[in-house]
Amino acid sequence: KHEHTFTQKGSVRELNIWLEEPNFPEHEGRGEFLAYCSMCHSTKYVTMQPNFSRKVWEAEVSKMIVKYKAPIDSVTAKKITDYIVMAKKPDARYP
Repeated sequence: KHEHTFTQKGSVRELNIWLEEPNFPEHEGRGEFLAYCSMCHSTKYVTMQPNFSRKVWEAEVSKMIVKYKAPIDSVTAKKITDYIVMAKKPDARYP
């Protein structure tokens, strides 16, 4: 397990904070989700959202493409949406 550390040598201070990303279940679309969504933001944002409907997640993924210019084609967008909907189910199995 990684830990946050603080050291000081003379007047030089160093702080190491480890990024703690959630583990997402293995399932089709996981690779696309991790690769494309983490280009701009932490995947942890997905875990902090309510259990939105598929329609809302489709709109969210579309917003990332249209408003924020995420380089995601329509086939990949569907895979990402399908994955998020699956991963947000209460019974999704996380490692």
